[in-house]
Amino acid sequence: MSLVRSFHSHRSAKYHPYYRQLPVIRQVESAQTTQERYIASHDPPAALLEQLHRELRQAEREGKLLTYDVDQQRWTEWFRPMHNFKSGPREMAAQGFKKLPDSALPLCPHAANLFRTRSTCIMQPHRQTVQGVTEWRFRNKEHNCMFSMRIPHVEQKKKQWILAEDFNIDAQDVEPVASTFSNV
Repeated sequence: MSLVRSFHSHRSAKYHPYYRQLPVIRQVESAQTTQERYIASHDPPAALLEQLHRELRQAEREGKLLTYDVDQQRWTEWFRPMHNFKSGPREMAAQGFKKLPDSALPLCPHAANLFRTRSTCIMQPHRQTVQGVTEWRFRNKEHNCMFSMRIPHVEQKKKQWILAEDFNIDAQDVEPVASTFSNV
């Protein structure tokens, strides 16, 4: 920790014959930044972090969500939680991720550092708007983390209509619905 002396100049102050500039001592580096640097020195090697970052970008292009598996030292797929509705189970939207417990959220690769706690390596969901487009991202704000991933939108399942063309059925073989029920 080093100290720097600086003098305040008051240009707007009026001249006074007994006015003397007093030195102000301030700390250039705090103990907290020293501790943060020490913790960061135990992160995985930079080459590994760059490789993991490229893998994350590739998975993001494919629409996958990943979490870092500390035991295997690699990314594993993170599956969206499901909501159970009367109409059936559906994938949870990104807004619902804020209600999940921290233990259910994905981890960044800095979790491999034994000096970091698990809670500081959890990637939280955040909403951001860029040029009028709103998107959700997983990112870690606890430490200066380069890993963030876009959360893809939940695709709404549309009802599929079965067409006679899908089964290679001729129009002559298809009976009108009204005639079928009138015979009953």
